[in-house]
Amino acid sequence: MTSSFRLHHLAFGALLAAMPARAQERSLYVARVSGEWVAVAGGDSVPLAALSRVSSQALVRYVGADPRARGGLLVVRDPRTLGKATLRCGPATHCESPADVARLRFETSSGADARTTAIATRLGEQESLRERIRLVGARGGERDLGLVMLVSGDADLSGLAAQLAAPASLVARFCTLEQGTADDDCLLSRRPLTEDCPLSSVRCALRPGAYRVDVFARERSMLGTLAVAAGVAVVVEPARRDAVEARRRALWGALSAMRSEFGDDEWRGLLGSAAIGLLQQP
Repeated sequence: MTSSFRLHHLAFGALLAAMPARAQERSLYVARVSGEWVAVAGGDSVPLAALSRVSSQALVRYVGADPRARGGLLVVRDPRTLGKATLRCGPATHCESPADVARLRFETSSGADARTTAIATRLGEQESLRERIRLVGARGGERDLGLVMLVSGDADLSGLAAQLAAPASLVARFCTLEQGTADDDCLLSRRPLTEDCPLSSVRCALRPGAYRVDVFARERSMLGTLAVAAGVAVVVEPARRDAVEARRRALWGALSAMRSEFGDDEWRGLLGSAAIGLLQQP
């Protein structure tokens, strides 16, 4: 190797070392949104909804009719810390220009700990979970059932029935949240399915897994279009019941203490993430 080549090689290496490192991309998600917003990255413009992924290298823009009007709200969550950045539109804070996500100021959450950030990080990483947990259609009079634990096989639904009035007319639908097993018919169809569980029968055949639970009223030969109650269930084998129930109570306590920080979609997403985590633990 000639001395001139060595000098050129060393100079090039010094130049690379002096260049500022590109900020590592972080995967964030929308915690709450009101009004019309889009994320712009690499020439693509993507409408934002609750639980949409947002790259830390994107720009976000309000595209509603009047950027000076009240009502435009975007809350972006960093799942690693549970910190959130909030953008509001109004007479004093116009949304006429796009905002650089990398420059947003994230406020830390006082309730964040290793358990809650692990739950949020899993939600942020699993696109399929975020897609399946979103509320389908209008919410109606939905009641929060929380994070329910059931035992597989002939699962006892009496706890669910006890929370709701008129269980004789109600049907629970359990749709899996686990990756690779999506069933759009379960999520979207209001035709009765063979796996539906009438609460009047109290018991239901369920396999181990993490499920979103939506309770509908019967309307003649169909189910109602709006859920009257909804939650998340983790279903385990009988031998694991006591251990999983103890962990479920601990997680429920940590999450419920922070309930006011989360919108409805994000709350159910976190419960779904918690259910999947409970299944993965030995």
